[in-house]
Amino acid sequence: MNIFQAIILGIIEGLTEFLPISSTGHLIIAEKILGISSSSQFFITIIQLGAISASVYYFRKKIIEIFKDTLKLKNKKFSLKSASTNELLGLWILISIIPTLIIAYIFRKSVDQWQTSILLVACTTAIFGVVFYIIELWHKSKKENKVEIETVKLHQLLLMGLFQSIAIVPGVSRSGITIAGGLLQNIKIKDSIELSFLMGIPVIFAASIYKFLDIFKDFSFSILFMTIVGLITSFIVGFYSIKLTLGIVGKKGFFPFMIYRLLLASAILIFFFSGLL
Repeated sequence: MNIFQAIILGIIEGLTEFLPISSTGHLIIAEKILGISSSSQFFITIIQLGAISASVYYFRKKIIEIFKDTLKLKNKKFSLKSASTNELLGLWILISIIPTLIIAYIFRKSVDQWQTSILLVACTTAIFGVVFYIIELWHKSKKENKVEIETVKLHQLLLMGLFQSIAIVPGVSRSGITIAGGLLQNIKIKDSIELSFLMGIPVIFAASIYKFLDIFKDFSFSILFMTIVGLITSFIVGFYSIKLTLGIVGKKGFFPFMIYRLLLASAILIFFFSGLL
């Protein structure tokens, strides 16, 4: 891997981690196009941390607010009955990621095999692009009042967590499927996006810690500089990608991304069957 490839992969990770178009799927395709047989797992893990660190920085005020509200539970001796949603939100977010962590661990060996399947990426890219848009249309058709982040319940976050676990399959999109899970709970799209980002922070950090236990065999000082370049790139691009996601998905919904995903899936299949991928 050279510095150009490291920057490109950092840009792709930062941009696609938050947009509903799948970072893993795009990284797999990019590796094929750039002629990288397989990126260092150390490199991939670190640039993912770069992108999610951008989310921590972007939502730092909200995260500090949630942390302070959660500490109020201590004064109430963790009495859930007298606690407000704001005070419980931090605890609920941590509980909601448990299904994702369990399912990811159970299918960890299969995930490694799925990473090499271009056809799988093409299929999931197309299918879930349509699924997201159908869910959005259903959400718009619901006439009752939409749920806001201040009134969200634990069971709603748990369902979002179950949806988030589907993102272990390349091409699905962690942010997209988690937002869709929120919409199915009739949560406002803006709040579903914000919850998706907040739920992604502990999941990716937990997954990264687990990966670190196994990736040091993949570490070498030759990849260290490229990893730092990729980390910085994914952080910077990720920060602006969050703004982009909040703007486009919040205002335009999933339709532009459905079109993009269908076009991308078609291109992947054409290049694959032409022997170019």
